[in-house]
Amino acid sequence: MGAALASDLLDQEIQHLDLPVEWGAIETLALPLIDSFQPDIVLGLGEGSPRFLRIETLAINRRFGIDEVQKSPTGETIDPAGPESAHGRWPLPETPEDSITTSSDAGCFLCNNALYRYALSPCRFAGFFHLPPQGTTSNEAYLSQWLPKVRHLLELTILQMPRP
Repeated sequence: MGAALASDLLDQEIQHLDLPVEWGAIETLALPLIDSFQPDIVLGLGEGSPRFLRIETLAINRRFGIDEVQKSPTGETIDPAGPESAHGRWPLPETPEDSITTSSDAGCFLCNNALYRYALSPCRFAGFFHLPPQGTTSNEAYLSQWLPKVRHLLELTILQMPRP
């Protein structure tokens, strides 16, 4: 989805990073890229529940679960010195579509970890969207259904950026 989104918004300077579903990937891959690129917007995408694109609004400083390489996180908190929670900074649409919803519970797995780190970054806008699982849906059909929704939410955010 990230590559399709980057190629779809050609008038914007977009970097995308496909992260492995592993503990530590946010810290070792995404955060250094954010530090070097210093984006105005950072958006994470992950797999959620069927039928809805869920805009996550709150991450908690907790983590647990086994990742795709069968490893557990190296502690129960994301940042032992950090705040108990971190609010995403993503403008919500005034009139969301039926297939778009919000959530104040990003869980305690890797998506929550990403939102927590992004929300504490210096980026103006920081968010995380859970997309429905692709399952057996073809790439073309999945992108045609969900890419326009992600693009629309991103464009609404871009419109809120100060103009030079």
